[in-house]
Amino acid sequence: MANEVGCKPDTTPFKYLGLNVGANMNRIINWHPVYEIFRACLSKWKAKLLSIGGRVVLIKSVMESLPNYYFSLYKAPNKVITNLEAMIKRFLWGGSIEERKMHWVAWDRVSCHKKEGGLGLKKLKEINTTLLIKWDGGTKRKTIVFGRELLMRSILVGWGGSVSFSRKASMGFGTISRSYLLIPRLGIFLFGTLSKLLAILVDVRVTSEADRWRWTSDSSGSFSVKSVKKLLYEAVDTENRYILDWCKWAAAKVNIHSWRMEMEKIPTGVALKYRNVQIGDPLCPLCGSNEESVERIFIACQVASVIWNGVSSWCKIPNIFAFSIRDLLRIHKEISASECKKEAVQSIIMIGCWSLWRARNNLIFSNKEIKIDRIMS
Repeated sequence: MANEVGCKPDTTPFKYLGLNVGANMNRIINWHPVYEIFRACLSKWKAKLLSIGGRVVLIKSVMESLPNYYFSLYKAPNKVITNLEAMIKRFLWGGSIEERKMHWVAWDRVSCHKKEGGLGLKKLKEINTTLLIKWDGGTKRKTIVFGRELLMRSILVGWGGSVSFSRKASMGFGTISRSYLLIPRLGIFLFGTLSKLLAILVDVRVTSEADRWRWTSDSSGSFSVKSVKKLLYEAVDTENRYILDWCKWAAAKVNIHSWRMEMEKIPTGVALKYRNVQIGDPLCPLCGSNEESVERIFIACQVASVIWNGVSSWCKIPNIFAFSIRDLLRIHKEISASECKKEAVQSIIMIGCWSLWRARNNLIFSNKEIKIDRIMS
C-alpha cells in the first residue's frame, strides 16, 4: 500500500495527535509529554499571583482536562498518577515545582464534591477509571471490566439466551466462572465459597424477558461517564463531616476561607504550633490576649465582637452570638427573613471573617494598624 500511494511506512512507536501510538504505556517515560504539559501550565500561571479561589478554578478548568486524552485510552501507572497529583497539590497550596508550601487539607477531603465537604476537585485515578469504563460499559461488545458494584447496576438477566453472564461479567479479578468455578459432579468450589458468590449476585435481577444490558444508574438506560462519577461519589462517607453551605454571593476565595476556617486549617498561632512551626508568641495579634485559635480570632476576640455587633446593627438582625465557627456559619439560617436576605447575611458574615483575617495578616506582615471602620467597609 505504501508503494501504491508513494509514501514510506513508519515504525512504532510514533506520535499521532500528540499520542504515543504503539508505545508501552506502562513505562513512566512514555507519560513525560503529559508531565511537560503540566509543568508548562504551572510556569505560565504562577501560584502566588492567584488567590486560592483562582487556583481552584484553574485546576478544574485546565489541569484536570489536560491528561484526559491519554486517560481515555490508557490506564495510567500509579506512579504517573502520584506525580501529576503532586504537581496539582503544590499549585493548589501556592507552591511551585521548585517551592513547597504546607498542604493544609488532606487530598482525600479536597478531592470530594462540595456536597461531600470537599472543594470539588477530582482524583486523577478516578478520572482515568471512569474514562476507561466507557470502552467496556458503553460499547456493543458489552464486556464489563469495572468491578462488582458498578457491574450489578448495569445488568438485567432474562432467560439466559444471549448474555453469557458467568463468562462475561468481571469481578475485578477475573470472571465469575473463573473465580468461582463450580464442579457439579463434586458439588464443591475450587475457589471461594457459596456465601461469597451469593453476596456478589444479590443485586442481579432475573426477569422473564430476553437478556439485555442496561445502565440502570442513569434514567436513560445509557452509559455515561458522568453517572460513573456519581457512583464513585456515593461511596464517600460524610457522616462526621460538616458540609459547608457555599454562598454564591461571595467570591470563591471567601467561600474557601470559610471552608478552611471551619476545619481549623488556616495558619493561626495554635495551628502552626501544632505543626511544629516556630513563630514565637502565638497570642492573638488583634487583642493580644490568649492563644490565637480559629474561635479566638473570629468569635471571642474583642475586635471580632465589635465587627459582629456592627454587622448585626447594619443588617437589622439579632446580635450575632456564636460558640463555634459552625454556629457562626449557620446564623443566617436562624434569622427570620426572606431567602434573599438570608443569603445576603451569609455572604456578609463570610466576607467579615475574610476581612478580619486580611486585617490580621496586614498587621503581622505589613505592620498596618487595625481599624474597625476599614474592616467594616
